[in-house]
Amino acid sequence: MYAAKRNLILVTLFTFFTACTREQHPVPNVFVDMYVNLNIPSSLQLQSPGGAIYHEGGYKGLIIYRRTLTNTTEDFVAYDRACPNDWEKECGRVFITKDMMYGYCGCDSAQFLLYDGSPLTGNESVPLKFYRTRLTGHTLHVFN
Repeated sequence: MYAAKRNLILVTLFTFFTACTREQHPVPNVFVDMYVNLNIPSSLQLQSPGGAIYHEGGYKGLIIYRRTLTNTTEDFVAYDRACPNDWEKECGRVFITKDMMYGYCGCDSAQFLLYDGSPLTGNESVPLKFYRTRLTGHTLHVFN
């Protein structure tokens, strides 16, 4: 009985300390809690898959991207526009390509896939900073 309690305590402590040492995303955390009406003209690009818009919020603004057309929360992703490597620089903002498939950093032209925020080219090994989304009717809630 004593050994089982000791093992439980050790596992709990190990889990606590390893969770605390997890590497944080380099872009600073800021509070995000906003709603986007998908039926207004400024959100028109989000009516179909592959559409993306810029929106206020986050550390350097947001990119909201529509991945699919299932009318569920999984349709949408939201990223901070701050480049993971150059977030502190003025040029460290992510821009959407004309085909709306990629984002690229203004400083070093590193590219990211908008579908999941993963890095494609450049010296990036960190994906874009991700925010949670929830779809209710025609309103998208973006939050952290």
